[in-house]
Amino acid sequence: MSNFLKKPIVLKIVALLLAVFIWVYVINIENPETDIEIRSVPVTINTTDSIPYQNGLVITDGLTQTVDVKIRGRHSAVSEFDKSSIIATVDIDSITEEGTYSLPVSVYIPGNSVWLINQSPTRITYTFSRVETKTVDVRTVTAGSMSEEYIIDSQSVSPETVTLRGPASELELVKYAAAEVYIESISENMSTTVPLVLYGEGDSWLNLSNVTIDPGEAKVELKVLKKKTVKLTFDMDDHSSGEYSHLWFDVSPDTIDICGEEQTIDAINEINLGKVDPSGFEAGDERSVDIKLPQGVKAVSGVKTATIKAHSSQDDIYQMEDVPIDTSGMAALELQGFEISLSSSSVDVVLSGDKQELSSIKKSDVIATADFSQIEAKAGVYSIPVIVTVGGDGGVSVVGTYSISAEVVPK
Repeated sequence: MSNFLKKPIVLKIVALLLAVFIWVYVINIENPETDIEIRSVPVTINTTDSIPYQNGLVITDGLTQTVDVKIRGRHSAVSEFDKSSIIATVDIDSITEEGTYSLPVSVYIPGNSVWLINQSPTRITYTFSRVETKTVDVRTVTAGSMSEEYIIDSQSVSPETVTLRGPASELELVKYAAAEVYIESISENMSTTVPLVLYGEGDSWLNLSNVTIDPGEAKVELKVLKKKTVKLTFDMDDHSSGEYSHLWFDVSPDTIDICGEEQTIDAINEINLGKVDPSGFEAGDERSVDIKLPQGVKAVSGVKTATIKAHSSQDDIYQMEDVPIDTSGMAALELQGFEISLSSSSVDVVLSGDKQELSSIKKSDVIATADFSQIEAKAGVYSIPVIVTVGGDGGVSVVGTYSISAEVVPK
């Protein structure tokens, strides 16, 4: 037995058991004092009922801060502490004017078995700014792309203005409050209430934690109509024989974008301009005709008239393909913070005229220019007229009208 106890492995086991016994004795019986460090204890401030806040001051820098503390006590007591057990506060009631102040941090250790040894930092710097108010407009900002079959005919937002409250330096950054609405795939009227967010110059989103919005939300109502492109047609008094038999007629534009309630629009396949009297027409002459739309239907682009044009039956027809479109007019919209996607960068143009003159026309003689003047500075899908002109002595004319589609979205 004595030889067994003298073996090295046995001695090691006995020593380990003895060490564990001593450690358990010291911890649980002797319970010695020990120090521990607790980091990132949040510093709390009573701002709501404080004197500076009652006098129109708010903390604009330094509000969220922490301190590191070292505490001492019996091991069994300090082992129960973490940063949620300790209270660190700063009294701001001595502040009555704007400015930057270094204020002492008070650390409270609950109970009487643990006490504070050290803290870092002992003072914290805060910046106080005076609160002012400002009234700004409320705008509706749409996100997402609607189907090309539908358009937003009108929109309203309530309230139209809100009152902001915050430091003057931050209020100066605000341009307007926005009610952001997601319109992806909507096909019917929408009514929704959304929280307001703030935007600054360049339509940039602002994160201003010290600014409050009153009221903080707005009701947005969108009227959605179905859109459709239909042909413009007309009836011509019989001229197949007689003095006008050498003429043929076309209409410009030959299509029109209309919108209205879905059931109404689905039933319309064309808009007829009525009967046109060829009397007085000669080749190249034009006559303006009012476009009369059915009740409850309106033109998307605001077009109110069409042009009937006479052509000589001796003229040839030629289609010039892929005429490039001048889109320089959309630069102004891009500068306002919008991205524009076009359905096409070129157009196939139908020309009419003497065969010899048509044969001499080059693609560079045909100028196609997209007219962006009717686009509003807001998101949406628009029909853009393409104005086509032909250089030369005027013996060649353009048949029909042309357009492309443009989707406008904020950057």
